[in-house]
Amino acid sequence: QLLKLRQTFPEEQVRFLADQAKLRKLASSRFPLAPDMFFTTKGLQQTTDAAIAKYKAELVAQLAPQTNHVVDLCCGMGGDLQAMAHRFNVIGVDLDPLICQVAKHNASIESNRSVSTRNIAAENFGVDTDWIHIDPDRRSDGARHTSIQAFTPSLSTLDNLIRHVGKSIHGISIKLAPATQVPEYWIDQCHLMWIQSRNECRQQLAVFTPETRDNHRRSAISVQSDG
Repeated sequence: QLLKLRQTFPEEQVRFLADQAKLRKLASSRFPLAPDMFFTTKGLQQTTDAAIAKYKAELVAQLAPQTNHVVDLCCGMGGDLQAMAHRFNVIGVDLDPLICQVAKHNASIESNRSVSTRNIAAENFGVDTDWIHIDPDRRSDGARHTSIQAFTPSLSTLDNLIRHVGKSIHGISIKLAPATQVPEYWIDQCHLMWIQSRNECRQQLAVFTPETRDNHRRSAISVQSDG
């Protein structure tokens, strides 16, 4: 098949198609829509499983039922964005222009909501939405970090977003590595969740709403394959 493709398409496009075939096969156990999705190797390694993403989207709907619009900062290839787009109008924000195109395509599959992406830094996106989801980059220097001080965007940017909760936004959910130590002053403001899927703890989620300031909680959650 590759030989036939090379007779019609440039080598770069053939390599892309071959990569997509391999990545879609790898992603099939994590994404029911994998046959229609686009992937990058790094994006697939870092993105949220469809089951967890579905749970997180439903969580937003439960905590802030008035939410109509969600911004996903540092959206990557769109694992979380795809699930959010089945419930809300969404904007994905990422520094990588190719990833923005991939995320928009993936989030648009089987969604009748408004889906767009912006190729800008997360800290440059104005807070104009109902809910913010953000997945800070833990590998911006090439190494994997669990210290929140090494994340991009910075802790000060995250703190600035948190200050808008209950004012201009209903809430914010921050995706973290399971071992991340959150700042002490976050502890009394948020609901911390450790989320398991496929027999492994996949992520920690810090959720800030006006209610969590008076009712902070800790949860360990197991998400099944259907979300």
